[in-house]
Amino acid sequence: MEQYKTLQNAQTVIGNGGYVITNTIDTLVIAISGTATFTVNFMASIDGISYFLYEGNKLGNSSILGNTTSTLGEGWEFDTTGINYFQASITAISGGYVTIIANGCSTV
Repeated sequence: MEQYKTLQNAQTVIGNGGYVITNTIDTLVIAISGTATFTVNFMASIDGISYFLYEGNKLGNSSILGNTTSTLGEGWEFDTTGINYFQASITAISGGYVTIIANGCSTV
């Protein structure tokens, strides 16, 4: 994976956005920023076709969730062992935009 990948770029409407291929990384960290009130579902897939809700750790507290509703910047960390694709789908948005970037790393 390149240094980072943009999954949602200043989005103002709902949608799946881009995805990250995660079969060569162990951990994925995403950063969410923007001005909107929004809901984002974290989704994973084995085959790139069928996606399912995927839980991650919200950085800065002990929340383990599969989605977030926020108006503030957030960081999330995901264990990507066993999944091949990850996306962050905006399911609700109002009053601005949302940008989501991802960065992966491997212990190998």
